[in-house]
Amino acid sequence: MKIYFYWIIILSCISIQAQNKKEIECEKFHTGKFKLIVKDFDTTFLIERDAKYQIEKNLKTGEITKGKIAWINDCTYTIHYLESDDEIVKNTDHTNDLKIEIIESKNNLYKFRATKKGVDLVYIDEIEKIE
Repeated sequence: MKIYFYWIIILSCISIQAQNKKEIECEKFHTGKFKLIVKDFDTTFLIERDAKYQIEKNLKTGEITKGKIAWINDCTYTIHYLESDDEIVKNTDHTNDLKIEIIESKNNLYKFRATKKGVDLVYIDEIEKIE
């Protein structure tokens, strides 16, 4: 009887750990077309990403920014901005790349955390894959 009791406890613990450890599907977000809506600035970006580059278009202003991406692992990549029509991006220090971590995924959406070494800001938002 004690053996059955212990097995039930062990299996329950394993089941709880499996439920708490959510699998994040990141590979499907490596390439494609995406939409980012920045509500605070009432701005929408259309993002096209292939294996090496990401192009971001601000649909409000028409400004385009191009960056080179490098995947660190399945859920984390860096982007080094190469050129931009956006004055803010042009005037930003590009010594350190922007680091993007996919922290959650569900269907065609993923939640990300963006950080940059030397900048005391963490930006969290969601992106929708549209193609």
